[in-house]
Amino acid sequence: MQKSIKLPIYIDELIFNKLNAKYEPDYTKFNKNLHLDQNENLIYLGTYFPRSYAESYLIFKNLFNNDVIKKTYLDKKEINILDIGSGTGGNLLGLLMSIVENSSNKININILAIDGNKEALEILQKIVSKIQIKYSLNISLNCQYISFNNIDELYQNSKMYFENSYDVITTSKMINEILHNDNNAYYEFCDYYLTHLSSDGFLSIVDVTIKINSQFLPILLNNQVNRFIKNNLESYKTIIPTSCYTNEEICLEDCFTNNIFYISHIGKQNDMSKITYRILANKEFADNILDKMETGCIVGQTQSETKYCHHTSEKNSITAFRV
Repeated sequence: MQKSIKLPIYIDELIFNKLNAKYEPDYTKFNKNLHLDQNENLIYLGTYFPRSYAESYLIFKNLFNNDVIKKTYLDKKEINILDIGSGTGGNLLGLLMSIVENSSNKININILAIDGNKEALEILQKIVSKIQIKYSLNISLNCQYISFNNIDELYQNSKMYFENSYDVITTSKMINEILHNDNNAYYEFCDYYLTHLSSDGFLSIVDVTIKINSQFLPILLNNQVNRFIKNNLESYKTIIPTSCYTNEEICLEDCFTNNIFYISHIGKQNDMSKITYRILANKEFADNILDKMETGCIVGQTQSETKYCHHTSEKNSITAFRV
């Protein structure tokens, strides 16, 4: 699985030269983003937008390269996307670019982007407009400013804007911001939003790997998603990590999964981003994708060691983040 990319030149020039983005890493300052002012949004744009772009682009590039998924999506004339906690749109742009590269015909792309920061949504609109013109894309973008403190409030305040179903539902580094108010947020996100997933769609939850409320987020994410799957065995399955697809029904481990990506741009070369993520699908679609694939054992990486799935008896060299 590819782990390193460069930000496309036209996006690099747009965010740094035209929108005046700044590269100034400060995670302590930017772990809460709903109330960022204009200058803070520009720092976020130059620092964390490229990381989110790389993560999303490489995650979905891997998905769309899978034979089952590629065949399914090449035949689509329309793709509906629901992006929760869009911010300035790094993860959304990465998804869009992976769609552009893996589409054989003119697809109508309908996007509902929801966020609690109006200025971030304004930046997102400018960036989506740029790529829409560059690639002559048929994009319908609906941005909605929604204020929220927990998943139930977010869902109740936004569901009136939903279509019947979505091919891709994403949230990237948003849930960590509400865990202080909603410690069951990963479970609730699955419970609310998977009901809006199309039969051959994906739900992607991406988050940072820090500790909140004395709990590491990768462990919290995995425990809550596993619990959700156990309560919905006939309906949904995890497809990434693939080790979770095989073991999530029985897993009781406090598993710290993570993957590392690198992005180069005007502000920084080989900027590292470490994230945890789960991608879910309807059970029948997940079975079609993974039933005959060899399960990956590698679920994480530290500076000193490779981490393997607890349920692995014979360790292989296959990452659990590739399908």
